[in-house]
Amino acid sequence: YYADPTFTINPPQQTSECLQISLMQGNCIVNNVCKDQVRSAKISYIGDSSTCGSWSTSVSHFLPGEDYVIKSAYQCRILEDVFKEKFDAFLYYTDYTAQFKGTYTCVLKNTFQGSGTRYRCCGKSCASGPVGQPVAFSDKFCEAGCRAEGYEVYEQTL
Repeated sequence: YYADPTFTINPPQQTSECLQISLMQGNCIVNNVCKDQVRSAKISYIGDSSTCGSWSTSVSHFLPGEDYVIKSAYQCRILEDVFKEKFDAFLYYTDYTAQFKGTYTCVLKNTFQGSGTRYRCCGKSCASGPVGQPVAFSDKFCEAGCRAEGYEVYEQTL
């Protein structure tokens, strides 16, 4: 046996540039704190008695402010945190509900002109409609309905 004073180990980080980890009731909660960036990540963790062992999981599309919960997990570490794309926070779906008062409770018109499909989201649920046409959506896709579910609306392009 011998000791090499120049030998160093770079352990995985509990946090990274954009990802923060907290432990709550036996679950690891990973949050993307970068307000204008979509990230991809790889996270390692140790399971509890129901998921005994050392594990890792990947998140391919981690939105700003999004929480990713790893259940029954301890000692969570960020193995990779990679910038995927800039997040466009502009809301292209315009609320037309007032023009359909009494008939529909949430009417949105998609005004997005870019490439890909623009989705209106609340929590983990997303929906889309054709560009330029008012469409009736579930209440949760309008701002008040989404807030009633404990979230804020956001949009993403895929």
